[in-house]
Amino acid sequence: MPWFCGTNQPPRSTRAVLWIVLSLFGGLGAAALIATPAVSQSPPAIVVTFEEVARVPGQASGVTVAGKRAYVVGRTLDIVDVTDPADAARLGSVALPGRGERVDVAGDRAYVADGRQGLRIIDVADPAHPREVNHVPGDYTWDVEVFEPWAFTANGTFGFQIIDLTDPTVPPRLINWIDERYAPVALARADRLLYVAGWQGGAEILDPSTVSEANGFVAETVASVTAPWPVRDVAVAGDRAYLLLTGWDPYPAPGTDGRHNALAVVDATDPVSPTIQAILEGMQDGHAVAAAAGLAYVADGRGGLRAIDVADRRDPRLAGTFAAPDARDVALAGENVYVADREQGLIILRPHIGTPVPPTATSTAAPTATATPVHGAAYLPLGYNKAGR
Repeated sequence: MPWFCGTNQPPRSTRAVLWIVLSLFGGLGAAALIATPAVSQSPPAIVVTFEEVARVPGQASGVTVAGKRAYVVGRTLDIVDVTDPADAARLGSVALPGRGERVDVAGDRAYVADGRQGLRIIDVADPAHPREVNHVPGDYTWDVEVFEPWAFTANGTFGFQIIDLTDPTVPPRLINWIDERYAPVALARADRLLYVAGWQGGAEILDPSTVSEANGFVAETVASVTAPWPVRDVAVAGDRAYLLLTGWDPYPAPGTDGRHNALAVVDATDPVSPTIQAILEGMQDGHAVAAAAGLAYVADGRGGLRAIDVADRRDPRLAGTFAAPDARDVALAGENVYVADREQGLIILRPHIGTPVPPTATSTAAPTATATPVHGAAYLPLGYNKAGR
């Protein structure tokens, strides 16, 4: 089955009604058809503690690191010199008309997913004086990834954009706007491939190199993976992908509110047949995820930053936390973790890995987590949550 429905979209009122109906019955159908796998308790094999390296005050929703600079977005795009992370300093900034959600950098351009203000393209050749040079409208632009000469944007219920950046002397051209079945809100690069994930509970894996005029400017689908709940973010590291899930059960178990904020570990060793290996529940807000070297880091909103031991893809375990007031995004560079916090701006941390200390009368037990193994289960979306990241 092709992953797209075409470039012609029905009226917004029709789309809204269809969305509500599909979300409601998707949740009811899932409740009827899915038996919850057994839950196991897993003590941590390692403990991660965090050393705070530096802070750059502000209000931040997204962050990426390119070279010796961090690019931080919120109400502004801030360029931060992180040559010495302990002495991080803002080099320059430019106001954004919307609320920056995510940012990608290619060459001397920063591409900002600016919410209701679409895609903003910023010239960052002079980091002390960044300036907007172009923009592409969008209903709500959640994320952006650049595979030159194309930019890909995720626009939630309004689909997936492919933008032509071939000629930098002319305004970028929207060459395709596609109804994507997962209502995409998150994108992630995996070498030559692009993961597209969203609120309808899953992700497509696309090959951007196949976009051409001959095929109607469509990126061919390599594979897809279905998740039990809506996906807020996706990250890829090595042969694994990580889906950050959020949703609820229409008929929750006694004593629970039915909410699910969880991390799914996907085996992508064979990129044409990715499979979910395990789901770790227990996140609080679950806004963003990044991963490297056997650890996944979750920007968990009011739950701060969480470090997850994913060395065993079938048994992810909570390994540590850092108390950030409203962690919205996370990026990894070198030995440091960069956290975009809505209240505190950019927080730079250095993780330290140790072994658990057995609890005593005067010590605190190492953190534990609830892991749900998944063995080839077929999932349907359980609901729709349009809260901001």
